[in-house]
Amino acid sequence: MTPTPHKTSAAFAVIAGLFSIMSATAANGATWAESFEGRFARNYFVEPQEMNGGWSNLRINPAAGYSGSAGEVNIVKTPARIGNGAMKCVRTQQGRRMEFELVNRDENDSPRVNQQCWAAVSILVPAASVTHSGMVIQWHGGFPGKAQGQEYAQGPEACLRLDNGQFTFHTNFKESKQTAPGSRVAKLVEKAQPGQWYDFVFHHYFSLNDDGLTEIWVQGRKLYSQKGCNAFYYRSKFAFKFGSYGSGTGGTILFDEAKVMTGAGSYEQVSPGGAKPLPLPVPTTIPAFAQPNQPGATAPASQK
Repeated sequence: MTPTPHKTSAAFAVIAGLFSIMSATAANGATWAESFEGRFARNYFVEPQEMNGGWSNLRINPAAGYSGSAGEVNIVKTPARIGNGAMKCVRTQQGRRMEFELVNRDENDSPRVNQQCWAAVSILVPAASVTHSGMVIQWHGGFPGKAQGQEYAQGPEACLRLDNGQFTFHTNFKESKQTAPGSRVAKLVEKAQPGQWYDFVFHHYFSLNDDGLTEIWVQGRKLYSQKGCNAFYYRSKFAFKFGSYGSGTGGTILFDEAKVMTGAGSYEQVSPGGAKPLPLPVPTTIPAFAQPNQPGATAPASQK
C-alpha cells in the first residue's frame, strides 16, 4: 500500500489478520506505521549488500521476509516491544548492509526539506550483538545526478549509529555549492543494556537555513535539540530505513513499533502506545538501565 497524496482530509486504516499498517492522508503529509505482527503489512523494499559487492533494492515476501548471504529480515513473536511481534534484522559476517525501508523517498509525501517529520522506532540489542558497529537508522536523500553537475553527498542527512553498545546520532549537511559540508554528532546512550527495548522518537524540520530543527527523545526523555541547517542543497526528499549498515561487526538487532509522520504530528502520535514524553530535566546521556516509557513497557528480554 502506498500513502495517497494529500487531496483529501480523510484518514483510513487497513488491519488484516495479526498485522497492521496505517497509511493516512493529512495536510501536506502522510503516515506510515508497522507493528510487525504475524507478517509484514506489504512487500517493502530491503537493501542487502555483501561486503565486497553492490547493493540491491529488493521486494520482500510479506509472509516470509528476506534471507540471503548478506543477512535476513523477518518477523519473530518474541521479544516484542508491544503486541505479539517484532522485526529481527541479521547482518552476517559477509554482509555490509541489511536494511528495511519503511518509507521510500519517491512515495507521496515522503520526508522532505521544508516539512515537519516525526519518526519513532523501538530497538533491542541482544547480548550476542553488543559489539555491533554501524548505522541502524537512516534518513537518506539518495544519490545526486552527476550528469547535472551535482556533487556526491558524504553520508545520509541523518542517522543513528550503534557502536559497541553506544547509540550516537549524526547529522550531515551542506547549505550550498560554495559552502563547506558540515556534520554534528550527539551521544545519546552511553552503554545500551542487552535485552532491553529503547524507544527513540525523532522530530525533524529539514532545512538549508537556520530554521532547521532536530529533536530526539529516548525512553521518553528529551536528550537532544539542535537548530540549523540539516540537509544537502541538492537533495530534497528522503527515505526512512533501519537495520544494520557498516563495514564493522554486524549481528542481530530487533525493531518494533515503527512510525513516520510528515507534514504534521506530535510525540504522542508516533511514540509506542501513544505515551507522553517525560517532564524531566535533560540529562547528558540516558542510563542503560532506564525502562521504556509507558504504556506498553516490557521487562528486559533476551534474544530467543
